[in-house]
Amino acid sequence: MAPSHGFDIVPVLRHAWRAWWLETGQYLLTLAVLAAGLAAVPLDTVITLDVLVIWYLLRLWLRWARQFVGYGEPVDSPALDQLNLVRDRRMRLNGKMVKYSLWSSLTVLFLLMLASAVSSRAESVTSWLAGTGSGVAAIAVAFSCVVACGATARMLCLAHSQSAAPRSRRLSRRMKAIDEQQDHPIVVHTGHKPFVGSGKSVRSWSFAQRLVEADRTINGKVREFDKPPFPARKLIDSLKSSILDLGEDENAETRLPGLSVTDWVFVHETHAESSLSDALASDAGDDVNRAIADAIAKPGDAARHYLAARVESWGGDIVTSVFAHASLQGRTLYLEFATYALFPVKTDYAASRMGARAIAAHVGTALMCLPERLMESWRLVQAPALLMPAPSRAYTGTDISLREIVMLDSDVKFRDEPESSYFQVQDIAQHSKIIERRLIATVEDFLDDAGVDTSEFVQRTTEILNSGVLNIGSGNVSVANSAVGENSSVVM
Repeated sequence: MAPSHGFDIVPVLRHAWRAWWLETGQYLLTLAVLAAGLAAVPLDTVITLDVLVIWYLLRLWLRWARQFVGYGEPVDSPALDQLNLVRDRRMRLNGKMVKYSLWSSLTVLFLLMLASAVSSRAESVTSWLAGTGSGVAAIAVAFSCVVACGATARMLCLAHSQSAAPRSRRLSRRMKAIDEQQDHPIVVHTGHKPFVGSGKSVRSWSFAQRLVEADRTINGKVREFDKPPFPARKLIDSLKSSILDLGEDENAETRLPGLSVTDWVFVHETHAESSLSDALASDAGDDVNRAIADAIAKPGDAARHYLAARVESWGGDIVTSVFAHASLQGRTLYLEFATYALFPVKTDYAASRMGARAIAAHVGTALMCLPERLMESWRLVQAPALLMPAPSRAYTGTDISLREIVMLDSDVKFRDEPESSYFQVQDIAQHSKIIERRLIATVEDFLDDAGVDTSEFVQRTTEILNSGVLNIGSGNVSVANSAVGENSSVVM
């Protein structure tokens, strides 16, 4: 499981499984109504299905008509003009397919009505229309009741999951394992992104500094330490204590609320079983602490240690994660700093408080999309595969996070979301810079106390603080008449 930041995944999974069972029941009831209709009044049932198809095609045609508005207009750029031409042709092809399908369905409906009239023994057209219309209406009402009941049940379950205590029920063995893994300090990942679950990369930097004695010789020549002047564990503990003080400040004005600082170890799935099997089997205790200590003492191994400072704000809508790594390889102090951010979830996935009006609106939307809801019954073929147990593997890495899937993309944030998102984005920058500044100051003070020359450290960190670029919004970054790097200049 990917780490869960800013939310608890257990209630989410419970609701997902409950909704899945409700949808599966809805699909079974839909097939039952269809089978009963075909057995009792087959011709009326086929007419009902054709009417639903026409309804669906009319919705597609209206959607295509709205999308087609504005295509084919001339533009200045030849490349854009060619792109619009290709898209225009594709839109026209889609429109023709919808139109031909609609006319075909109308033709089939006419033939079905003609066949019904011929086979009917009604004495008049009025009695035939009443008999056929009542049969079609009964089947349509039955389908509508199934969809409406399913939509109402899902909304009531969602309202119950919001009001009830999330841990009121006993956890199953699988849910208990998921609950432990979402907060486990050791993350088993796959792919190229170790910080899975932390969101979008915002900012990162790293550098290596020689460990040189602060007191120089008479001729000014620097001297490296024969032995490391301090262990990496001591520096990391100092960073943890210093950053944690920001969230425990007694002054409410200077306190950084929602701050947590923890040790995290990231390891690829190909190396998890051999090196961290004992630590992964337990959620706390000596095995986990030993694994963290080994990752700090052996930074060249597959398991990598990071100190994670995480700030949850806006009720969990915004989560800023700052990862700091420190090691003493090659007689140097290597520092790495990376900031990731979780943006708010998309509007389609945000669950508001359920009320009678919200439930009625959801049911109305489901009825308006009745053909689509009925066509979803094909998903029943996936049910056996979903219920089958997963293949038995020791440790499978994760490269996906539910929270990351449903969060807003930063490039559309300013365009599609309300104005409050501006302050949310600024909070990400603020929290990141506060922790970054605290980290740099703590390392500098620690090196001074350890007798290490900090002139190189001050120079490097000054460049980082003064020339850092934080890009978490939309738009292009243009750099002109600028020089980057040591001894750089601009010639005009």
